[in-house]
Amino acid sequence: MKPTTFDCLLAHFAGNPMLSIETVASYLAVDTETLVNKMNQRKIGLTYFRATDGQKGKKFVMVADLAAHIDACHQKAVEEMAKFA
Repeated sequence: MKPTTFDCLLAHFAGNPMLSIETVASYLAVDTETLVNKMNQRKIGLTYFRATDGQKGKKFVMVADLAAHIDACHQKAVEEMAKFA
């Protein structure tokens, strides 16, 4: 059975089901502030959350959501490339 994007990310991040926003930004090669702004503006299909109450709690993203985002970006690219075939 072929591993999924989720499986690969979970292995890459040592089985952690949630990642800090800083880790996700680094993985996507963008600045943390830029990533948060794009998420808040719904320009990137990811959602962050805080595992604790309050505005000062650290922001996290679920690995499953990151995998879905990567898969969606890939699918969009495949569809765009198909227009040129």
